[in-house]
Amino acid sequence: MSLKEDAINHMQTAEYVLGMTYNLSDDPKILKTVLFNIYKSLKCTMAYACGEDNDYDRLIRKTRTVLLKNNLSLDYMKYLKEIGEVMKKQKECEVEFSRRNKYVFASLDYKLHELKKKDVEEYLLTGKLFMNQTLDVIK
Repeated sequence: MSLKEDAINHMQTAEYVLGMTYNLSDDPKILKTVLFNIYKSLKCTMAYACGEDNDYDRLIRKTRTVLLKNNLSLDYMKYLKEIGEVMKKQKECEVEFSRRNKYVFASLDYKLHELKKKDVEEYLLTGKLFMNQTLDVIK
C-alpha cells in the first residue's frame, strides 16, 4: 500500500474504533489504540508530503515547509507536536491504567498524563482536517 492509502486507512480505523468500539465497550484502554492510529495516520501523511522518513521530529520540521509552501495553516504544527509529545510520554511510561473513563499513564516520578474521550475526539477531528487538506494539496 502507498503512504496515502496507509494514512487514510489508519484514520478510518481510528474513527471506527472511537465511534463504534469505544461506545459499545466504554473501556478507556481503547483510547490508546485510537491515539496510536491517529499518530500513524499523521506520520504517513507527513511522509507522503515530505518524502519518506521514519523520524517523527524530522517529519514535523519538513512539514512546516510544506505547509508554508501550500498556504496551509501553521496551527497544525502545534497539533503535530502535541500528538508527538503524548505518544512519547506514553512510550516512556512505566504504569498504565484506566480510571473514571480516562486512560492514565504515569512515569516513575508520578507524572500523570490522562487521555479522555473528548481529547481524543479533538485529536481525531484535527487529524482528519490536516490529512484531508494535505493530501488534497499534494497530488
